Amino acid sequence: MNPQPVPPPARNAPRAGGSVAADVLRQARDREHYGALTEAAAGYDAAAALARREGNLAIVSEAMRCRAVVHHHANERAEALRLCRASHEVARQLGDDLLSAEALNALGGMQLEAGDVDAAHESFRQASRLAGARAELCARIEQNLGIVANIRGDLDGARSHYARALAAHRAAGANRGCAIVEHNLGMVCADQRRWREAAGHYERSMALARALPDRHLEGLCLLNGAEALLALDQPEEAQRQAEGALRIFEELGTRLDMADAFKVLGMVLASAGRAAAAEWRLQSAIELAASTGSLLSEAEASRELAVLYRSIGRPRPALALLTSAHSLFSRVGARGDLADLRATLGELEDAYLAAVLADPSLTSDGDGGPGHGARVAAYALRVADALGLDATDRATLRIGAHLHHVGLECLAGLDCPWPIAPIVRSHREKYDGSGYPDGLAGDAIPLHAQMVCIADVYDALTSERSCRTALAPRDAVARMREVAHWWRPDVLAAFLRCVADRPELAA
Repeated sequence: MNPQPVPPPARNAPRAGGSVAADVLRQARDREHYGALTEAAAGYDAAAALARREGNLAIVSEAMRCRAVVHHHANERAEALRLCRASHEVARQLGDDLLSAEALNALGGMQLEAGDVDAAHESFRQASRLAGARAELCARIEQNLGIVANIRGDLDGARSHYARALAAHRAAGANRGCAIVEHNLGMVCADQRRWREAAGHYERSMALARALPDRHLEGLCLLNGAEALLALDQPEEAQRQAEGALRIFEELGTRLDMADAFKVLGMVLASAGRAAAAEWRLQSAIELAASTGSLLSEAEASRELAVLYRSIGRPRPALALLTSAHSLFSRVGARGDLADLRATLGELEDAYLAAVLADPSLTSDGDGGPGHGARVAAYALRVADALGLDATDRATLRIGAHLHHVGLECLAGLDCPWPIAPIVRSHREKYDGSGYPDGLAGDAIPLHAQMVCIADVYDALTSERSCRTALAPRDAVARMREVAHWWRPDVLAAFLRCVADRPELAA
């Protein structure tokens, strides 16, 4: 699980201390921290209106920023972004760097939850430049930069940001800031599978959150602590905490957090072997996350549902969800999650191939003799690397190359979750139209089929056959150059680069 940006833990006291607007703003902030978001929203609106009448633009900026955070919690993203930017504009016109930094920090948090990590990083960077030596604000910006580093897979960098933030909050006596940094340190430990350490951070954060009180943060600690407890083989306590978190988020009306709670509940139920109940929770998590526009939460829930489907022998939906999660994590730039996901995809490929190739009817490798399919796959994947194909394309190519020799009627019975039928059907087609069986030509031939075709021909030329002896790699390449019109120019060029880069093939 990745750390979630938490709204600013403490805001500066209004600097026009004796005004009615300042008092209303302070009361609204107290209501928000307790979780009474409807009353807080009304208070922020009232504070902004009063401040305009008083001519106090600093409080107008603060009230708009606070109101934007409440809109964000209610998944009213467009209005939240509009008000946050308006708050920044008022602060900029005032020449107030502190208020500008506050607005940019809040804006970055909203962008982060929407999955726009690069925009969020830029907002936090600008906020840091404007914050100057204001320790409490600098600490909050540091912890948000830590979240960005964590999402990008830079866990050491994240811990460094969080350590600086925690030291600054402690020096300032800012308990809310300490609570949030403790929570996010727990998230880093969880990503490193240091579950006991993570649980300790969550417990310390939750104790501070309850003392403040901060209901939203309390819910986050319960939820993320539940994941740590599940990893520590305490499923009953994990379920109790996840259900407690869900109740808090339902009270607050924070739909994104509800999605994450459904995800963790699904994980707990899956671990208990309750597949149907787990599936329902995880599907609900995906739908809720998608409705909020949170790419990261949708990706995480999709991955967990894929894990469930894989465990109960449903490879097709598992692959579809893993592919979707891969795309979402790529858009967010979640490098650590992508690395884990690629490993899972690789395991799924390996398990599928092992199961299929255990069938004696498929082990002859067609006309190519023993190992033909594996060699064709190896050559084709080198071409894929040269062309820069992604993990999903490589998986399809690998499976299709291994099974290119099977008939379409046989393929129908293999329950293959990868779309390899075009490879099986068209790997004998030639770019100049001289192939068979369908007489396709040019770019009408699927790219994967062309890649398997060139790998298949090379292996046929360099392997011993009953009708002829094997050619040396150099002679095989010379023969293929003579029929260069059989393949797409980019496929041929990539293949030749691969051969030239591998002396053992070109010698």
